[in-house]
Amino acid sequence: MWDKWKLDRQVVHLLLRVIVLLGLGYYILYLWQTDQMHYYIAPRMSGLILGSGVVLLVMATHQFYLLLGKLLRTDEAESCDCEDCMESDEIPLVFQWKQVVGYSLLLFPLLLAVVLPEQALSTEIAAKKGMNLTTLASMEAKRSGDAALREEIAAQSAKDAASGAEPVSAEDMEKHRQAVLAEGTPGPDGSVIYGGKNGVPRFVSMADFDREFALFAARIYPQDVIRVEEARYMEYLTTFDLFLQQFQGKKVEISGFVYRDETMAADQFVVGRLAVECCSADAAPYGVMVKDAEAKRFANNDWVRVTGVVEKSKRDEYEVLTLRVVDAVAIPEPKNQYVYPNYDFLKE
Repeated sequence: MWDKWKLDRQVVHLLLRVIVLLGLGYYILYLWQTDQMHYYIAPRMSGLILGSGVVLLVMATHQFYLLLGKLLRTDEAESCDCEDCMESDEIPLVFQWKQVVGYSLLLFPLLLAVVLPEQALSTEIAAKKGMNLTTLASMEAKRSGDAALREEIAAQSAKDAASGAEPVSAEDMEKHRQAVLAEGTPGPDGSVIYGGKNGVPRFVSMADFDREFALFAARIYPQDVIRVEEARYMEYLTTFDLFLQQFQGKKVEISGFVYRDETMAADQFVVGRLAVECCSADAAPYGVMVKDAEAKRFANNDWVRVTGVVEKSKRDEYEVLTLRVVDAVAIPEPKNQYVYPNYDFLKE
């Protein structure tokens, strides 16, 4: 049987396809099985990627079936003088440059998977991209009005549909908007006021884009110590940024990695996290400035939990949240270092 096997062009191409498809499909399933897919994509996209891994394995199985058909041909098939058989056996194995590039691009991710470890590079990304100490810069575009907000929500709905999630309908959006409005009190010039009673300061919303954050601020303000939850990390930071004046003097607890650069004083460091919208390529570092007389006890990339009193300080052209440390302890590095946007953060 072995002497019937021919190293012709079709056999080699089929073999390469099997290797590439099987390798990519297996690697995706491996990341899912070992719970390491979050190093590359946001959790809400994992179902779509897992499905693509299954499709790749099905395609690899089909290519393997075709390969076996070529290798296990009968004598009658090999003596056939039809055009396909003649082409397969008589044309020498020649790779065109387009084929070399194509296979190389597909094999390159597999090579990186073997060479590079699956891990988040917190301080490295922060040093390269710069640490964001405020979310307001990314929100300024929304201040132009409700049209910008609707465009953003529509874009998010399209992303959700592409990832297999159920998109938000216009009717559901309006119901949610009305529910948020109902918890506030109408103010002058179309504003909506949240809080303003039982020791909670007034949080004034002037447009749809900050209305949810104003309501969220009124809800979390009564806590003796406001603990920043990982599931709503970015929403907490945005709320503090929008209503920094009202939160001054409140105690906040936050966890993250330690980051420093040459512009910070000896008693300063940042507690940060990497925020991912879609995949690790768009990861952006966000954090809170910390003032601690014993700051040197923590090294860059150490993981800490800090409790401090909210103050504000000037950083570039923005006033940023600063925590004057009351307590700071080292903690183990979490399994998933990334945080993700929460589009339903008002849900308890």
